[in-house]
Amino acid sequence: MARKSSTIGVQLVGKVFPRFILARGDRQYWNGTDWTPCRSQALLYYHLELIQQDRRRLIDIQRRKGNK
Repeated sequence: MARKSSTIGVQLVGKVFPRFILARGDRQYWNGTDWTPCRSQALLYYHLELIQQDRRRLIDIQRRKGNK
């Protein structure tokens, strides 16, 4: 049986100066080059357009690989 790919979502970080990070459902965070289990190493985004572009790109890569 094929494994279901983890969902990639956007999380809000901070309140005074809000930033965004990409996170998978398996508690892995995008650091700009690879996935890491350490949330503090996640790449911080300021512009929603940039994080949306990266999210779409990572989802496409994930679909092509057919795994996490």
